Amino acid sequence: MLSLFPVHRPSVAVRISPRSLGLVALRRLPFRLPRVTQAGERPLQDGWMTPSPSSQNIVRMEALEQELRILTAKVSDRTVAVSLPDECATVGVFTCDTLAPNREERETVIRWRFQQETDVKLGPERLVYRLFPGDKTVSILAAAINDSVLKQYLALFDSARLLPVSIGFETFQVFDAFREAMDPGPERFFVHYNGQTLTFLAFQCGRPVFLRKRRVKSPGSHVRDELIATLQYFDDRFFRVKTEESVSKLYLIDTSPTSTERPFETSTMVTVPAVQRARSVEIVPLNWSALRVNPGKATLSNTFLPMAAGIGIA
Repeated sequence: MLSLFPVHRPSVAVRISPRSLGLVALRRLPFRLPRVTQAGERPLQDGWMTPSPSSQNIVRMEALEQELRILTAKVSDRTVAVSLPDECATVGVFTCDTLAPNREERETVIRWRFQQETDVKLGPERLVYRLFPGDKTVSILAAAINDSVLKQYLALFDSARLLPVSIGFETFQVFDAFREAMDPGPERFFVHYNGQTLTFLAFQCGRPVFLRKRRVKSPGSHVRDELIATLQYFDDRFFRVKTEESVSKLYLIDTSPTSTERPFETSTMVTVPAVQRARSVEIVPLNWSALRVNPGKATLSNTFLPMAAGIGIA
């Protein structure tokens, strides 16, 4: 999991988004699926927080602290996992021919390549990454968050008497949680939509080769149009993997607010136009039913998925 300073697997997770604060608590028992014991949300007013990779994220610190205290009032375990919005980090995918076995040398190379690929100069940013070794090269999926941005969130949790023991970004958390539900295949796509940002990841032979983040504030047909446009963009720049499969799979996790229109409630076939050879893609929506967790008696919406994923249920 791409997370900052994980210490142990907590039983409580908190998600911060511009629209709300959310909480999920799990109970783990031997030889059983983890079970949701508590889930809740607190709506936030517009402008209280605005995710950004470089500027002030939290505008109304006292108001957020009060809402966070109310949300976690009945939680006895004050160590929590934290799920942050993708918009507060800079993410990138790139490939290296070789990497040094020494950790410091390896990270120096990764930081340099990250700056080249994302056109972002890294200073005091925290950088987390995952390696995907291949036969001749290594693919790297990395995320960086400005230290001043991270300190804002740490200050918020400290003021609410909570101790973050793991901090991650929602797309990578849900990807890790659902990886067993996705067919590995020679080529696959993974998409997360949180109601504001659509994050698209393409994998070939199990390795990430392409990542794209797009702002899509209007749900429904706008999400569908952006998916097809991004698939076209990918096809224009990458060779297709030779496979006997006639259809590629795209796994979609939609954690946008339940009040918004969801364009894909069931598996849907779409055709991606192309100049030479069009392709068919099956869009497979993932939800609680594909997760290795018992949601309990409550009917939970997809907005709670990043919290459950942040706890580390995979």
